[in-house]
Parts: sequence; structure tokens; C-alpha cells
Amino acid sequence: MINIEVKAKNMNGRDREAYRMITKETSINELLRSHPLVREVFAKHGMGCIGCMGAATETIENGAKMHNISVEALLKELNELCNRK
Repeated sequence: MINIEVKAKNMNGRDREAYRMITKETSINELLRSHPLVREVFAKHGMGCIGCMGAATETIENGAKMHNISVEALLKELNELCNRK
């Protein structure tokens, strides 16, 4: 299991939240657990990942391909949402 959210230090030494890049190998289920707001992105693209049995084992790439969605475009949206502060 990959932990998406990590703590990091910014330039002045204070803690800040930072996110590892979400990749095509990232688990959909893990991403939904760590970042619940991503369900909005999945829903926008017609991906019913929240209730889907496949989400437990599917990666972002698998899910995108199953729904004929550009993997790159989906990753861009997910990363933008998760890195928004």
C-alpha cells in the first residue's frame, strides 16, 4: 500500500502537507480513502468508483481505460485537486 499524503518541511522549516504525485499505478481505492474529494473527479467522468467492486484492485490507469478516459487528463485533474491549498 502506498501512502499518498506525507509531511514535509517548507523552506522556512515549518511543517506543511505535501502530496506525492498520483500516478497511473495509484490504487483507486486507496486514493478514495486518503482523498475523499477525488470522488468528484471520478463522478465527473462517469466513473462510479465509490461503489464499484473493481475499485478495490484497480489502478487509475485501469479505471480510465475501462471508461475510455484519457489517463493523462485524469491524472492531471486528480493531482491538481489533491495539491490545491
